[in-house]
Amino acid sequence: MGKAVYVLLGLMLATVPGTAQTLEHLYSPGTNLERSELAQLDTATRSVDVAMYSFTDRELAEELAALAHKGVKVRVYRDREQYQQEGQRDAQNTTAILLAAGIEVRVKGARDLMHLKSYAIDGRLLRTGSANWSPTGLKRQDNDVQYESSPETRGIRGCYEVASLMILAVMRMAKAMKWMPLSVFGSRS
Repeated sequence: MGKAVYVLLGLMLATVPGTAQTLEHLYSPGTNLERSELAQLDTATRSVDVAMYSFTDRELAEELAALAHKGVKVRVYRDREQYQQEGQRDAQNTTAILLAAGIEVRVKGARDLMHLKSYAIDGRLLRTGSANWSPTGLKRQDNDVQYESSPETRGIRGCYEVASLMILAVMRMAKAMKWMPLSVFGSRS
């Protein structure tokens, strides 16, 4: 059933005609993707929904914490194995930074990978690509990030609002399936 949900959501995103506009498509190591990510995140005013396989970059965690302190609703969905490995390496890890800021963090409880590397900002910008949020992945490995937006002036529910809903749906599935919540779902308003 899990694969069917992803196929359905992928089809939903692929069939919204004429709404996508690629803003940037960047590659590392030629570009420092960490700087680009920080600049994009800094534009958030309402919400940031993150699904990130590997997340060990403290600067990005601190940026999300700063956004949460400004009142931006931030939610992060993690892979179980990556989360556990991070916790074994360092007590002051990115998840600890996020939780200290009151950010909702969820970890997939199943053995299957949560291999997404995406986020949505304010329902208007979607980031996809191969780059994990690790200093190596953002600065030294061959990776890419792509930022896309939907024109808000058309009044059409754009694919990036759907992407935010997709991440929310995954997080709700996590709650329903009791996938290791680290903070109470919906505890931030």
